[in-house]
Amino acid sequence: MRAHFDTREVKALEVSLRGQKAKKLPQMRKVVRDGAGALTVLWRQNARDTAGEHGKHYPRSIGYDLRDGGLTAVIGPDASKPQGGMSFEYGSRNQPPHLDGNRAADDVFRVWPREVAEVAELDL
Repeated sequence: MRAHFDTREVKALEVSLRGQKAKKLPQMRKVVRDGAGALTVLWRQNARDTAGEHGKHYPRSIGYDLRDGGLTAVIGPDASKPQGGMSFEYGSRNQPPHLDGNRAADDVFRVWPREVAEVAELDL
């Protein structure tokens, strides 16, 4: 005995869901970009407060890159810029950790997950 399944409705639902996800991509990209920008600004402010004269270039080395079509952000010091190494953030044998990025992330992540959930229409 053979079973016959009509999959037209399932395929229509799949297309509809794919369309809904695609409609959300621009909003989600904006949430990622705005979150990365906010974290970068706070990190730079923290770095200005803690780096002192010996780290005067460090705050300007902090930035972000968007990846995965704007759905992922890599945030932090750019090693190609002056003082762009992570010795300020995590410390070294010459200085204690500053944790400027960690403090900035703590602030941004108080609100950012809710913004992501709103766009994704998730209940947190």
